[in-house]
Amino acid sequence: MVVLTMMLQSSCLLMLFGLELVSAQLSEAFKEKNVQLLIDSLQEANNDTGQNEGGLSLHPLVFVGGMGASTLRADVNKTTVPHWYCTNTEKDYKLWLFYENFAPAKAFCWIENMRLAWKDGVLQDTGVEAKLPGDALKPGSDIKGGFAVDLWTDYLKGVEDLGYSPTSPSVIALHYDWRKSVQEWAVDGTFAKMKEQIESQVAKASGQRAVIVSLSLGVPTMHKFFATFVDAAWKEKNIERWVSASGSFGGVVELARMYLYPEPVDLADVPKYFPYLTLPVMRELWNTFSASFMQKPTFLRDDEVLFNVSTAPGKPPSLYYTKDLGAALHDAGLSQAKELLDSHSQAYVFSELPAPGVTVDCLYGDKLASGNSVQFAHGFGQRSTGYSTEDGDGTVPARSLRMCEQWKAADNTSAPPVSLYAFPGSSHQGVLHDKAPVAVFAKIMRTLYPHRPTTGAVFV
Repeated sequence: MVVLTMMLQSSCLLMLFGLELVSAQLSEAFKEKNVQLLIDSLQEANNDTGQNEGGLSLHPLVFVGGMGASTLRADVNKTTVPHWYCTNTEKDYKLWLFYENFAPAKAFCWIENMRLAWKDGVLQDTGVEAKLPGDALKPGSDIKGGFAVDLWTDYLKGVEDLGYSPTSPSVIALHYDWRKSVQEWAVDGTFAKMKEQIESQVAKASGQRAVIVSLSLGVPTMHKFFATFVDAAWKEKNIERWVSASGSFGGVVELARMYLYPEPVDLADVPKYFPYLTLPVMRELWNTFSASFMQKPTFLRDDEVLFNVSTAPGKPPSLYYTKDLGAALHDAGLSQAKELLDSHSQAYVFSELPAPGVTVDCLYGDKLASGNSVQFAHGFGQRSTGYSTEDGDGTVPARSLRMCEQWKAADNTSAPPVSLYAFPGSSHQGVLHDKAPVAVFAKIMRTLYPHRPTTGAVFV
């Protein structure tokens, strides 16, 4: 979760394979190629049935993205618009992520359609009904079609010999409007939809339980889902295990900084390339997203400074701790942001939720400088001037990422197991693409198919 930017800077790994054939072997190679084409064709047909080579139904593989991951469209039906050139009605309006929205005469219409409106902590109707294209993908479509960036291809490549692929019927994604928080998803039908989608996949797989893989914001989302929305019997029937990738269990200091003043890089450099979309304008938009406030930093100790703000020359700086986050927003003149923070103070608090009640694998990056405190030497209303850092994935400190370790219960052998995997040098999103975490994910998946031979190619 930089948060939104990390989503937009997903790097594709290029795999280059060379094949050299001497002329004396061309005839034989041609035969081998045709045999391989036949094998590939049979394998593809096998994948389309959701089965592996042994004819057994595959465990459904269910992916959940993070902030900014899912594309959004909307049906717009407004009575008034902020500018004469903005349309008040439009079907399938391109909401996220479409760079054409940032063009002059379109940008401020997009902001009005993208923002959320609140009253006393309750979401209001703005005449913009968001839709999730990923939920409408046709059977056989590549699941990356529902995401703003390609997140899952490397994980799927690591398990393709098991029968999984981006177009396999055994592979789906749970999409959600990532601007909102778990507080809204629990009551607006999002969690109910996720529950039904998982149940449907398990039924199609002849009862084979699902493996849930979630990233970043998708991790506290699924923790809340498991801990509060479904019961133990449902989890026993439907969930094989949960893989947490870069889970920000204890929140993110960089997000708290963005409440006060974002950087261009936080916002995909949009203010850099489109200067009329200034940082204050983008901050106002960002601070209508309740999902951001459910990720307030809670991993810090009570005596650790969150913000160090100099308000006047010659005066000592004002120090704000986690408990003072609302006061910092108030002092910065961001009253609406404070109201949203206050109304979502209990949306997600790791320490106040029980363990998820399923087998968990926590994968996270480590040994990269990650912010744990922010300095504003020029006061509020200005860009930050410095960070204090500690080890983490470059965005989220390891203290927040490894809080799932608290679910381990040495004195309770009946509790589902929890395993942690740290990857030094892997970034927040690098956990989805780097060789070592991809290999660990593949190894985790192979434990579900103990009788299947392993090529060993993906292990490190």
